[in-house]
Amino acid sequence: MMNPTPEDIVTKIHGSAKYRTVWPSLIRRIAEQELAKQGNMKSTVKAVKKTLHQVAGAFFERKMSFGRWAEELQQCEGLVALKAHCKILMQRHASTRERMGCFQEMYREIFTHTGPVTSILDLGCGLNPLSLLWMPVKKDIRYEAFDIYIDQIDFLNSFFQIAGCDGEAYLCDISDKLPQVEADVGLILKVLPLLDHLPDCDALYVLQQLRVRWLVVSYPVASLGGHKKGMTLNYAARFEDMVQHESWSLHQIIYPSELVYIIDKR
Repeated sequence: MMNPTPEDIVTKIHGSAKYRTVWPSLIRRIAEQELAKQGNMKSTVKAVKKTLHQVAGAFFERKMSFGRWAEELQQCEGLVALKAHCKILMQRHASTRERMGCFQEMYREIFTHTGPVTSILDLGCGLNPLSLLWMPVKKDIRYEAFDIYIDQIDFLNSFFQIAGCDGEAYLCDISDKLPQVEADVGLILKVLPLLDHLPDCDALYVLQQLRVRWLVVSYPVASLGGHKKGMTLNYAARFEDMVQHESWSLHQIIYPSELVYIIDKR
């Protein structure tokens, strides 16, 4: 065939069951970069899929049946049943599954440190918005979540409606364009290492430009395979070096599955 275009790559990637609902804008940006390197369809598609796996696909171990999951939540009767089923769903994403043993303690410490807040942004959110049911915040808190799977966003909006939360989820490639809304807290949980795989992304710029008072940045302390390999010390050194010239106040907490920084940007 003639030299493929980014749109050809988007079409090809969307033909894959695993990535058919990834936001086209993100695929297109990755494809533009990889086409310049690879030059042909087969190699470019392989490289784009590898990047998508690194930044998103690896974290869902099972088929993502978001429509069915929303129906299951709809059938829950009462808050107790809803929370119980949310815990089951949170196990289906690696990031929230790893956090299950400490997420309630983690959010207690975060919001004890920040004090009362009225709004939260959750970037690269995965299934973390389901944790809102356990967060020690006011019931009418505004919660805005951002990620790259179209059906995931639909599911999260269904969750917010079912749970009676003032929340909304949006498609967003934060490596390209950040949300312009203001909020008290920005959650960037285990996301910064993923940005390294995306075209022309500056992690510090992301932190600088978010219009929030508090940032909560976290890193994994082990690989998805469970290997620690000195990751806590390496990520801590890397992060603190990155922000050393900012006049921000940092508070570090280390949990069994996560290195967390609570950052006051004022």
